[in-house]
Amino acid sequence: MRTLLLVAILVWAGFGAVYGCAGSRLARASREETRRQMDEVFEALQTQGFMGARCRVEDNKMHIETHINDKPADFILDTGASSTFLNKKHLPRLDLKTVSGADDQAASIFTFLGTLSEYDRTVAREFSVAGFTFRPWPFIVHGAPDKYGVLGVDFLNFGCAVVFCGYGVVFLDVDHQPAQDIGEQLRAFGYTEVELLMPRLKASRAIKWRMAGGEQALESGVFSIKVSVDGADGIIMLDTGAPVTTLDMGVVESTDKRVRRHKHIKIRDGAGHTTGFAGAYIDSLMVGEYALCRNQYVGVVEGIRKRGNTGVYDLPFLGVIGIELLVANHAIIDCGNRRLYLRR
Repeated sequence: MRTLLLVAILVWAGFGAVYGCAGSRLARASREETRRQMDEVFEALQTQGFMGARCRVEDNKMHIETHINDKPADFILDTGASSTFLNKKHLPRLDLKTVSGADDQAASIFTFLGTLSEYDRTVAREFSVAGFTFRPWPFIVHGAPDKYGVLGVDFLNFGCAVVFCGYGVVFLDVDHQPAQDIGEQLRAFGYTEVELLMPRLKASRAIKWRMAGGEQALESGVFSIKVSVDGADGIIMLDTGAPVTTLDMGVVESTDKRVRRHKHIKIRDGAGHTTGFAGAYIDSLMVGEYALCRNQYVGVVEGIRKRGNTGVYDLPFLGVIGIELLVANHAIIDCGNRRLYLRR
């Protein structure tokens, strides 16, 4: 998703909490202690066979360098996309061709602002990420005007990824084994542990791919957590591809908050869907007793609740937590164990 100047300013403020500006507010001893703690967690993951890759923070998104068929390809790490996308204009350069779909072509792919029900597919001979090479690896092919690929939840699940939003680092395990015991470490370091939900959205289901060893269904969906927005309970999606936290218009209006519309601003998701943008101040966004934010200006758009109806947890879909709050709360997303860790 992209925005114009206003959202860029909002997100810059969020990223500044970790990428540079935090140093002026934290004592040096505290920063060094935090760095030591993360080094311990990184070392524990490496001992278990995980390999890490540092993301490049650009345009308020986490970019990760990959190789497809030995050719470089830039991807955005996006927990708000149920599947991994590749723009069709890149196929010739990467020695890729579209392939015929299986009988599950009717399955829709979930994105923040809508779904994809018509798409092509391609399969790379090799896909290398964070020092691991996956042979083969499938991609959804779309025609959205985005110059980057989108590394979605199907891949993050497959690699049991651990994403350190505040540090721009992702760890993967090629043997698909979830990380062991890092939850105990992180709780000891003062992190709050939250269960990650992965609701089976009405428009999304697993897509089968012919991979090494036979046909395999990659588990897709979107990671969500239970929250309360100014007293309104519901489910909200974690979206590392969203530069700013955005809530459903109906949810915000139900709390009697004043909504300010920004007619010159549009936002777009990884699949090319666009919508208008508004904003409002909320008093609090709570995860149990933990405050993700207080007195925060957030984005507001129409129809999120309807598009994201989970049909599972009997709770409304309220919106998305964008990268600015994930960074500000040093969020760690443990995909293999379905856990989220937060610490201010």
